[in-house]
Amino acid sequence: MLSLRRHKKFVWRYALAGVLNGIVGFSAIFILMELGASPFISNLSGYALGLAIGFATSKLFVFRSKNQMASEAWRYITAFGVSYLANLIVLAVTLSWLVFPPILAQTAAVSTYVLVMYMLAHFFVYSKATGTQSIKD
Repeated sequence: MLSLRRHKKFVWRYALAGVLNGIVGFSAIFILMELGASPFISNLSGYALGLAIGFATSKLFVFRSKNQMASEAWRYITAFGVSYLANLIVLAVTLSWLVFPPILAQTAAVSTYVLVMYMLAHFFVYSKATGTQSIKD
């Protein structure tokens, strides 16, 4: 079982890496929206840019994994896909049904992505590095 102290270290490093990734991703999203791109195209572009940055910072800094890059990369892409789908669902619901302004909808969508991605990265992608392997591993 992962100790609370060790878990806090992952969360803090994830937060720091997220600030970097957030600056890059949000900048891309809002610049593209300002240039006239739709919220969905802007969102996709920002997340695509952040995918490589997110994998590198998660592997090297957040979870400090020394495990095989190829298998972690595929797991990371899967986790990214699940997290991004959750992000898109929240974006669609907040824009269409709740009629949030685009900036608030993007904020809700990003918050969902961050939470889902952390949980998947910790317990699925880098589970061997964090000591949280499932029975199947």
